[in-house]
Amino acid sequence: MDFPWVFAQTSSRFIPIYALLFGLISFNHYLILFSILAVLNGVLNCILKIIFKTLYIKLGTIDLPFLGRGIRPIGAQNCSDMPTMSNFVKKATSFGMPSGHSQNAWFFFTFISFYIYNQYKKKPFNIYRQITTIITIFILLMTATFISYSRVKINCHSTNQVIVGGIIGAILGIFGYLLTRYIIEGQTTIF
Repeated sequence: MDFPWVFAQTSSRFIPIYALLFGLISFNHYLILFSILAVLNGVLNCILKIIFKTLYIKLGTIDLPFLGRGIRPIGAQNCSDMPTMSNFVKKATSFGMPSGHSQNAWFFFTFISFYIYNQYKKKPFNIYRQITTIITIFILLMTATFISYSRVKINCHSTNQVIVGGIIGAILGIFGYLLTRYIIEGQTTIF
């Protein structure tokens, strides 16, 4: 397994840990709350997989309009957060809808992008700061896109599962940021 795929596979585990450590070291309340919300986002993904699986079973189908196929693609293997040795193949057993990696990636992108943008707005205009803010948000966007794409590329999820996971993650990222901003600053708006 090449480095880009290993990064895409393991990033959802390590990003909240790094954010928590950095938040504790720098006394950054946003990063500390982000870490807690990222873990809750992962727990919610497990609950959503159970809900979606139950829905598909109750309706007696493997395909639903708009949502598409709920089960993982045929032959899906090595789909967990931790990569396996190339000579050891582990069949994927969890339900595919929604993609947890995609949900985590878009939660991360949305929350951190709003945080970076609002930090930028609090300081006087500086062209260097403006360019680095735009580049950083663009890199975060490309990272979330790459992680989502990788789930389809390595045959762990269908395109619909990745899109649904991404939409859920982005919505949770917005609500998570609003909640964090309200707790820390008493603000009720994103910007």
